Amino acid sequence: MAQNSAVRIEELKALERSRMADPMLREFDASGDVSSFAEKVGNKAAIKKDSFSVIPGSKGTAEMKLEKISLRQLSRALYLIEKSGSGAAVEKFSVDTKDNTEGYLWTQMTIRKDTSSKGGM
Repeated sequence: MAQNSAVRIEELKALERSRMADPMLREFDASGDVSSFAEKVGNKAAIKKDSFSVIPGSKGTAEMKLEKISLRQLSRALYLIEKSGSGAAVEKFSVDTKDNTEGYLWTQMTIRKDTSSKGGM
């Protein structure tokens, strides 16, 4: 048991070092429930408030809708969700261009956050 704890502590230290080395994750607060986490992702990914919405789901899920966003903003949001160390992951994902010739995307995703994970770790 003590050996498992020591291994886990080293894993957490390595995760924190990698987060500090990554400017996208630096100062990103991944704590809170899945809905507040999704809101923070939208803000950190530089998506305008009127271009995203979060609808709380059940059992640690939330639906995030992104409207008229760039591929770069989508990439940032997905990166933050998957690499934040919060236990969050994208379960369902759809993307559409809606015949937009300017290159914007409309996306809908279901985010699940492991409630047993410590936010930000």
